[in-house]
Amino acid sequence: MSNGSKRVIRAKLAREHKKINIVNSMTLEECFEKYIFAKKSEGVTERTLYNKKINFDIVFNYLSSKYELVYPIDLSSDMMREAVNYMRFEHRKFENNPEKKEEYKTIGLAIATINSIVGHWKAFYNYLYDEEYIPSNPLKNIRLMKNTTQVEGLTMDELKLLLDGFNQDTYAGYRGYLLTLLLADTGMRCGEAINLKWSQIDFKHDVVTLNASETKNGKMRFVPFSKKTNRLLREWKQEVAEVSEYYVFPSIYGDKPYRQREYRNLLNHLSNEIGIKHVHPHMIRHTFATQYLVHGGDALSLQKILGHSSLEMVRIYVDMSQKDITFKQNKFSPINFL
Repeated sequence: MSNGSKRVIRAKLAREHKKINIVNSMTLEECFEKYIFAKKSEGVTERTLYNKKINFDIVFNYLSSKYELVYPIDLSSDMMREAVNYMRFEHRKFENNPEKKEEYKTIGLAIATINSIVGHWKAFYNYLYDEEYIPSNPLKNIRLMKNTTQVEGLTMDELKLLLDGFNQDTYAGYRGYLLTLLLADTGMRCGEAINLKWSQIDFKHDVVTLNASETKNGKMRFVPFSKKTNRLLREWKQEVAEVSEYYVFPSIYGDKPYRQREYRNLLNHLSNEIGIKHVHPHMIRHTFATQYLVHGGDALSLQKILGHSSLEMVRIYVDMSQKDITFKQNKFSPINFL
């Protein structure tokens, strides 16, 4: 073996030794803190950082109760797969949250939630590998679960029944009606709409500005709304001025925005009362997306309105709208009237 080859081998061994020493000097939790610090420097939102911490804790707490999981290299692909099965069939939601009712503390997480948790862990270990804190990535070949759950929206008839069901003679009823109308008109996430401030609404150009700190992906977004919504919001601004000049949907006392939990309960009560399927806030976003495509909107503009990072995330709405289009074709084809 030549001296040159020996030098290359020694250098490689030295690098590997250095990596392992770094890993063994930092615990998994310490590495995670470095990862969070790195994400902060990239401008990741506080909400996303909080979600990363929650998702880290679910897996870490389970695995560390069964294995000696101290350093990053202690994790194996089989351990992560075991954690996935635990989350799917054994994990109890909100177990340590005394404010949650027992009826919400069900067993097993949704596939979409599990995929989100695994995705956060894969991103964390990609960071460790890219920064050379670990010699190999045990999560490289971990795949996300296949999710065959259908995203459900409302039909136009159901949406009309829902809107007509609000008692618009009361403050709470009209606030709920207007919030629902805005969600159905724009496809905004409930958290984005319910925390809106009047300064974010451009009545002249019919656009809502969502700042980077208020969106899920940490990017500023401009969301258009209709002339009808413009008119109703203008009227509402005058009515609610004595309650709050700051929030679009204030609490009764005006010192803070309407709470998502209250709105969710209102939708649940109302959908039961009028006899339609259970409605939750995100279903209205699904309704907007599906009906937007059914009535001629395109996937690219829908992606921009919804704030999705890729067209892949819009594909599910394309599939849903295609089913609706196929149904209408079968029903209204001129051949049926010959």
